[in-house]
Amino acid sequence: MDGVCVILSRADGEGPPAVGGFLAALGMTLELIDVLTAEGAPVGIAKTKAEVHRDGDWHRAAHVWIVASDGRLLLQRRSLRKENYPSLWDVSAAGHLSAGETSKECAVRETSHSCVSCRATSSCCIPRSTR
Repeated sequence: MDGVCVILSRADGEGPPAVGGFLAALGMTLELIDVLTAEGAPVGIAKTKAEVHRDGDWHRAAHVWIVASDGRLLLQRRSLRKENYPSLWDVSAAGHLSAGETSKECAVRETSHSCVSCRATSSCCIPRSTR
């Protein structure tokens, strides 16, 4: 969806009433992430991933490392469309916890996304251990 700009809030802090329907029509959803204290406690505010990163807020992410019984590690190549580190090798699966989501729920969601991507693009590998 390159080049699409969506205004999600007005000056009074209220979002336009049609935003949810507009995003749904585009096949998009607005993913909110819980903001945390430095100790990991929720502060009661949720922001978009872009806002959390822009503001330097503490937030949670889940990383999944899939290791074969012989010590090989499943890696995936990041999409060229990623804002950070495009096309580089990365952990088996990872993602930001959505507001109210548990670490386990996020890990399962991200693993299912990554594994579908791996099968569709052959962009994953399990390199031989060097030990």
